[in-house]
Amino acid sequence: MELWRIAVPRQEQVFFGICLLVHWLISAASLSGYIIVVLFLIVAVGRLVRHAATLFASRLPRRSQLRHYIVLCTSVAFFFLLAVRGCYLAAVIVDVGFHSDPFEARGDIGQH
Repeated sequence: MELWRIAVPRQEQVFFGICLLVHWLISAASLSGYIIVVLFLIVAVGRLVRHAATLFASRLPRRSQLRHYIVLCTSVAFFFLLAVRGCYLAAVIVDVGFHSDPFEARGDIGQH
């Protein structure tokens, strides 16, 4: 159970649920939904890797260069995973928003 809380904290679970709800509401393509699920799974695995690397680094001497590089590399990699996921979510939402153009000119307006 502890492993589950490390991989997917409560905020991440809520964020995932909200994203799925938003995609269901705006009727996004099913492929983008699968990609979002995969991105959330990759971030969960990234959290596990970051946790394992942090545990490993905590066993190294405090002034060890290896310790600093391990923490730096895992933090940067995890940040990029979160950034990629956020950019993809924003791109899908914007793309779906542009598919339903509110300024589209229709010829049947006012003809009853």
